[in-house]
Formats: sequence, structure tokens, C-alpha cells
Amino acid sequence: MRRWRRPEPAAAQPAAAGPPAAAPGAAAAPAPGHDRKDPAGHDYSQPGAAMPAAAAPAATRPRFDAASGAWTGADGKPLWSPNPRMAPPWLTRAMVKAALVAMAAILAWKALGALYPLIMVVVTAIFVALAIEPPVDWLVRKGWRRGLATGAVMVGVFALLGAATAAFGSLLVGQIKDLVEQIPEVYEQVAQWLSKQFGAEIPTQNEALQQVVQSWGSQLAQNAWAVGTQVFSGLISGLGGILLVYYISAQGPKFRATICSPLPPVHQRVVLKVWATAQDKTAGYISSRVILA
Repeated sequence: MRRWRRPEPAAAQPAAAGPPAAAPGAAAAPAPGHDRKDPAGHDYSQPGAAMPAAAAPAATRPRFDAASGAWTGADGKPLWSPNPRMAPPWLTRAMVKAALVAMAAILAWKALGALYPLIMVVVTAIFVALAIEPPVDWLVRKGWRRGLATGAVMVGVFALLGAATAAFGSLLVGQIKDLVEQIPEVYEQVAQWLSKQFGAEIPTQNEALQQVVQSWGSQLAQNAWAVGTQVFSGLISGLGGILLVYYISAQGPKFRATICSPLPPVHQRVVLKVWATAQDKTAGYISSRVILA
């Protein structure tokens, strides 16, 4: 009887020749043709050569300055401050700029407040000059000189204002006179009603008049200088406004040419169109107000 035998295992075939496996922890060999050079020019393409961790040259790496507590670059200037108690270098400049801007804004506001009366005079003069521009232009087209036409129109405007004041002033004065004449009677009726209803003692007309005259007289004597100063400043502002109106209207073409001279032609046409529109609208508005009055 033949005994069965287990077949012998086949011999292991040798592996194909190739590069040896890299040991644990060793740097991987670079692929053929791969160039591994650092910025200094050292070649690390050979097997077993390791590339340094720093990619930048040592001269350009940031350094820590122990004296100032900040990181500095190659030029010695600080890059940042790791110390939270140390302010960044831009903070001082920003604070100085903010303070200068705040001071400039305050000065501008104070200047506008001080120049408010002058600004109002200039704005009112421009408004009035725009209003009288159409009749001035009409007289200029008739052959008048522009200065003479402006003076004639302004004299006519003042004459119309004087006539309107005289016409409505007489009516207003008559109404005020009637009211003053009725004051004693109304005072007596009110005094009697208060005495009957509440038992109040109301001074007589003469006593009340004396008290009013004394209080107003003392206040007027104390504020006489202030009242005179205000009246004088009002007269000066009025005369200045009249002269400004005359100048703007008489020198209207030169004034517009001076404004439009630094502008390009396209913008000049826009400015002249806006000026003409504002002039027509202002004149129409004032004419309608005068007619309705």
C-alpha cells in the first residue's frame, strides 16, 4: 500500500531588483530629474540629503529684539509687537490725525456761526439779483447800459415797496389806533369781572400804566446801547445787501463768466442753463407773490 505524502511548497521567487526600501525616519529619495536647491544654491537632490526647514535666507528672517520686545525685519524696523501692553506704532499717528480733524471741524463750525449774518446777506442779495434780472435784461436789449438799467430797476422796486407800505401802513395804523382806544374799556370790563368772580383787587388804569412805563423805561435805559448797536448793524447790513445786489445784477455776465471760466465747455453750458432756469423761476415766484398780495 502506497503512503500519501504532502507536496513540498514551492520555493519563493526572488523579487525584481529595485531601489532599496527607505528606512523609517529617513528622508525620501527625490524623483529622477527633480531639482532640490535652496535659495543659497546648495544642491539637495542627492539621495539621503534633507532639505532645510527654513525657506528664506537667514538675512531676511524676522528677528526678536529683546530690548524693544518686538520682532524686526532685515531693515531693523519692527514688524509687530507681541506684548499686548505695547501700543502699535500707527496708533499715535492715528490719534494725532483724529485730533487735528476734530479741531478743524470745530473751527469750521465756529467760523460758520460767526459768519452767519454775512452768509444770509449774500444769499438774500443773490436771490434778489436773480429776481430783478429779467427787467434788467429787457432794458439792456432796448439799448440801456447795464449799470443804468440795474439802478433804474432797483429804484422802481423801492418805489413800489414804498407805495405798498404807505397803502397798507395807513390801514395798519388805523387798526392799531382803534385797538388802543378800546383798551381802557376792555380793561375795565375784565377788572370788574375778576373782582366779582374771585374778589381780586385789580389796579386802576393809571396805576397799571405807570408800572408798565417804569418797567419798560428801566429796561430800555439798560439796553439802550445794545438796541442802538443792533439798529446800526441792521442799517449796515441793509446797505451792504443793496450794494451787493447792484453789483451782482450789473456785473451779471462777468460774474457768470468768472464762475464758468475754470470749467470745461460741457459744464459751462450746464451752469448757464441752471442759472437761467433759477432766474426765471425766482422772478416768476416773486411776481406771483406780489400779485397775490
